[in-house]
This record gives sequence, C-alpha cells and structure tokens, in this order.
Amino acid sequence: MHFSIPKSSLVLEPGKEGYISYDLYVNGLYHCSCRYRKLLTLHEKLKQVFGHGMIAGISFPPKRFLPLSDQQLESRRCQLEKYLQLVSQIQRVRNSEQFCAFMVETQLETYEKDEENGDDKAPGNAYSLEVETMMNSKTCLTLERKERGLSTKDILHRVCEDLKLPQTLHKFFGLVVLRKYPDIGTFSVVRRLEDYEAPWITMQRMDDNLKIILRKRFWDPDLDAELLRDPVGLNLRYCEAVADVEHDWCPVPPNVLAHLTQMQARGSKRQYLDLVRSQKYFGYWRFSDTPCLSDYPQPNTRVIVRVGDKELVTETLDKNSTSVFRVTRMRCWRISGKLPMTASNGNNGDEDESIAADLSFEYLVGKDQMDWVTIKSPQAVLISLCLQSIVDELLGKQLQRKGSVEPVLEPESRFSRRWFENRFSSSRSRDEPVVLRNAFVQNAVFHNIGDEDL
Repeated sequence: MHFSIPKSSLVLEPGKEGYISYDLYVNGLYHCSCRYRKLLTLHEKLKQVFGHGMIAGISFPPKRFLPLSDQQLESRRCQLEKYLQLVSQIQRVRNSEQFCAFMVETQLETYEKDEENGDDKAPGNAYSLEVETMMNSKTCLTLERKERGLSTKDILHRVCEDLKLPQTLHKFFGLVVLRKYPDIGTFSVVRRLEDYEAPWITMQRMDDNLKIILRKRFWDPDLDAELLRDPVGLNLRYCEAVADVEHDWCPVPPNVLAHLTQMQARGSKRQYLDLVRSQKYFGYWRFSDTPCLSDYPQPNTRVIVRVGDKELVTETLDKNSTSVFRVTRMRCWRISGKLPMTASNGNNGDEDESIAADLSFEYLVGKDQMDWVTIKSPQAVLISLCLQSIVDELLGKQLQRKGSVEPVLEPESRFSRRWFENRFSSSRSRDEPVVLRNAFVQNAVFHNIGDEDL
C-alpha cells in the first residue's frame, strides 16, 4: 500500500480562520483532503488501542502553537507522509477498525465538501453502484445518501448476500476495479478495493469506463475445495475461470482449449474447473495494461508479468523467454520513482498515462548471493500489493498450522524477511538495484540449490 501526500494547500472559508489541508493519495489515486488535527486524532486513537510498543519509533510531527513558516509546513507534510507510510505497513493497524474508519470518514467528508462546491461528477442516478461477476452478470445496489460512505467490506457483503453466497464464504472474495479491452480480447485489473475506502466514492474519482468486479481474493488453490462444495461458490469460480481462459489470463494449449470448450457447451462446470486447475497459470493475475520493462534478462526487456502460486513470472512479448521468481526467495522489495496520479476529478491531472514506477526486489540467486531485479510498470504498486498478499497468506497458513494468532508485522519487516538477514550476507551495498549476472531459465538461476537449503 502506497500512501503519499504530494501537496498541501491553504483553505480559506468565509468568516473562519484559514487552515492547511493535506491531499492524501493511496496507490496513486486521490483519496481525501484533511487537516493536521484530524491526523493527530488518528495518531492518538492508534496509541490508545495498540499502545506505544507497536508504533514505537514512528514519529508524528508535533503540534505547534505558532504559525509555521513555508519551510516548516513542507517539513510537516513530509513527516505526515512518512508517518502514514509506516503505520500502514503494520498489518494489525492497517486492518484495524480505527484506521479503516478514519480513512472512510475522511473520504466521505472530502467528497461531501466537493459536492457543496459543485466539484463532484456524480451522475443523475448517483446513488446506485453496479458490481459485476466475470461473466458480466450484474448486481445493482441502491444506496441511500448516508450509505455512500459504506466501506468495501460492507458493499462486498451486500453483493454476496444478493448472490445468495453463504456468509462463511464471503471471505474468499474481494472487489477489484477492472478495465476491459474488447478490441484485443483481454482485461486489466486497475485497482483492488480495500476496506479503508468507500467504493461508491472511489468510483467517482475514476474513469467512467471502469467496472467493479467480484473476484476471488486468495492465492492458495487448495482453498477452492470449500468454495466448490457450494453451488453459488462453484458458479462464481467457474465464471472466473472461463473469463481468464478467454482473455488469456490463463493460456492453455489448443487441445486443452478444445476440451474446455466442449465442457462449457455441456455446462460441465465441475469438470471444466478440474481441467483448468491443472494448467500452469490458473489463478494468476496478468499485468499487461502497458508492457512492463524488466532489467532481466537484459535491460529494458519488454515483458508481461504474472503473479500467482507463490511466484512472479516475467515473459517476453515474443514468448521465447520466461523467468520465474519465487516469492519465498525475495528478501524485500520496494517501490521507487514517480507514480501515475489520478486527481480528485478522475483525470490524470498533470501526469502522463505512460508514467511507470519501479518495483525492485532483492532476490536469492544462490547461497550467500542476493541480487536486485527491477520491473518498471504503471501497475508497480498493484504488483507489490499482490506479492504482499501472498506473503500474508503464507504467514497466516503457517501460523494456523502452529495454532498461533494473526501475526503482528513490525514496520521494518512488512517488506522483508528477518531470517534472510540472519542467514545470508552480502558484501555489496543494497542501496542500488543491480542486474542479475547469471543465465536464468525457470529456476536454474538458483545454482542448483533447493528450498531445503533455505
């Protein structure tokens, strides 16, 4: 999750004292504008709920009683940005009721203020929200004015209830924002909707051609077993699988495609799923809105990126070279560079749509050898979120086997593995990405080491 506060501005209201407002962007999309004191209130609530221990070392800019100079205002903006970036890396804080409520409330307050100023772009049927399945069936929710601020979690439950999906299975699904390309027969995920935002308001900030889609939110294929025992769950997974095959998210050989087409014609949903689940990229996400640039196997290599089944895969556009990077062998990753920004009116503001950030990850390529790989993509943040959700799922599964509670991830460990640091060392600096030096075909880059060596 990437928080940024790119700018602040002086707000003057008739008959009131002026104040500084901070524009908060989340994953490149304008979220809200809020005052310093609102953020201070959030900080105080988090300290009350989680204590100083969990957020120890995360400093919040102090309150000042005298007017701030331009230099001090800029310093405060940077400190607030850093504070939000750090607290949002703590899983329990990020998913807490207090943090999510603050984010949704400020998003709603900002929208209502824009509405008063005539800056909103809501259409005549402003209080309806459409959510589609992957096979284009729609659920249209009618919202009252006060319900425009319903969180993603609330909207998800309503959609699942409308589809008659048992409540115990709601946790397996999430909402994503999708862009379809009918002319080339594919689609692209633009954004995952999170619990800290209100989908109706978020969609007012985005392109009118985008759609909210219901998709599964897990990576472990074993979790399908519980879903497939329910007829609604089975149908949802079937619709998703058919769409993924048709739109090249899950490429299959011609002979397999022929069998799948026959099963689809017969309505053999279970058999269809059994066959497609055996394919390599079943359940993977495909990132190809704009071809990504990778520094492996050579600098500026144009690739398609896929994420799933505990790995990140890059495939050259001519499909002659495929590189596989296991998530369990990534020590850490980071986002750098300039992100594409979507302004409050849904436009890209002064940003170019081709702007791409760098996703760099430090990778275990051999015993005692870790190198950096960098992928440049407009979807770098989304790829990072997918990697993190895989890590969270792996940690949760491991702790579940041990009978432990949900892990508390420290800020510095959110994107790293401490046991890597204990077991491996590198003589070079980790400050700059470097290109892998070794030939890479599938997992050959590991110099014949296996998972048992980690």
